[in-house]
Amino acid sequence: MRKGIQRAVTMAICLAAVLLTAVMPARAEETADFDFGVTYLTIGAGETKQLSVFCTNRYSVFVTGNTSKDTKIGYTGLAGNQTVTLYVGADEESTTVYFWFYPRDNNYEFLDDSYKRCVTVRVNPKGKTEEKMAVQTTSISVALADGTIGTAKTLNDATVGLLSDAEGTPLAAFAVTADNAHQAFTLESTAKGFLYVTVDSSDAVKPEISDADKAAAEQVGIYGLVINGTPYFF
Repeated sequence: MRKGIQRAVTMAICLAAVLLTAVMPARAEETADFDFGVTYLTIGAGETKQLSVFCTNRYSVFVTGNTSKDTKIGYTGLAGNQTVTLYVGADEESTTVYFWFYPRDNNYEFLDDSYKRCVTVRVNPKGKTEEKMAVQTTSISVALADGTIGTAKTLNDATVGLLSDAEGTPLAAFAVTADNAHQAFTLESTAKGFLYVTVDSSDAVKPEISDADKAAAEQVGIYGLVINGTPYFF
C-alpha cells in the first residue's frame, strides 16, 4: 500500500509540473522583439511626431523625464507593424524625455531592464521648433586595450571628437557627418570598443575619421561609434 501511495504522490507531482509548464508565460526574449524606425528624435513643445514600430508580441509604453501631463504616446499595443504618435506637451519644461517600450502578454508584463527598449526625445522649447538646440561640450572616460583609462571629448562646438590616452596625448580625431556636413554630437558613454554618441539629426549619419586616426584608435581598442543607438565601425 505504501508503494501505491508513493506512486500516486509521484504522479501528482508530475501532473502539477505539466500544468505549471502549460500556464507559465513564455520568456520575452523568445516572444518579443522590437524594431524602430529611429530611437532618437527631436520634437518641439506642443508638437507631435509619428514613429514606426514593429514588435512580435503585444507591448505597453510608459514615459519618464517629462514635466507635462500632455507629454504622452498614442499606440495600440498590438503585435506587428504599426505607427505610434509621440506627443510633447506645450508646457513641457524638460529638454529630454524617454518613452520606454516593454513586451507583455495576457499573463505577464516584462518590466525587467533587459526587455525594455527606449526611444529618446529631445524637446525644443516652444517657439524654437525649427532651431537646433546648442550641444554642450562633453567628455567621458574610456577604457583602453592596455588597461589604462583614456578620455574622449568634443571640440569645435561639439562637431569634432578627440580620443586621448591616459596621459592626455591625442590619439585620434573623429566626427559625425550627415549629407557631407559635420553634425554636433554629445558623447554619452563607452562599451565594448565603441563610443556612444547622440546627434540631433534624423538624416543618415556616419562616422568620419582618417585612415591614420582609425588605425590609432583601433590599436587602443576603439573600433567605432554607436550613433543614436546604431553601431558604425570606423
